[in-house]
Amino acid sequence: MTGKKKGAASLLVRHCEAAGHTQPIHKVHCIIHQESLCFKSANLTDVMSVVVKVVNSILSRSLNHRQFQALTDEVNAHYGDLLYFCEVRCLSHGAMLSRVCDLQQEIATFLRQKNLPGADHFSNPQWLARLALLRYHYAPK
Repeated sequence: MTGKKKGAASLLVRHCEAAGHTQPIHKVHCIIHQESLCFKSANLTDVMSVVVKVVNSILSRSLNHRQFQALTDEVNAHYGDLLYFCEVRCLSHGAMLSRVCDLQQEIATFLRQKNLPGADHFSNPQWLARLALLRYHYAPK
């Protein structure tokens, strides 16, 4: 793609120059790998572990689960429940993270009401930004 003479990017640059375009064109080598490196350098495993612990603490105890469902019904949330995380199924990462991001205010409220660990994470803007990056990484492309 980025060969010096016959790569697609070089051919595109020459074609644009021949057409009279003066705007500089920058060649980037394999954007997919750069995204993966960015994700790995962000070290988002701690974010995922907090999310899994919070979801499991809500869903694994039937009283907490019923109370969380009642809270989401009370505030007319788009979703009425969370999804379990399954380590084996890759698609469950994205679905679970998407649901957690959509219900983050309800989760924070529930954790504060029940005095459960993890409530401070859902009010931290830096942690929420890392959660959004994690959601983006696992979103279906």
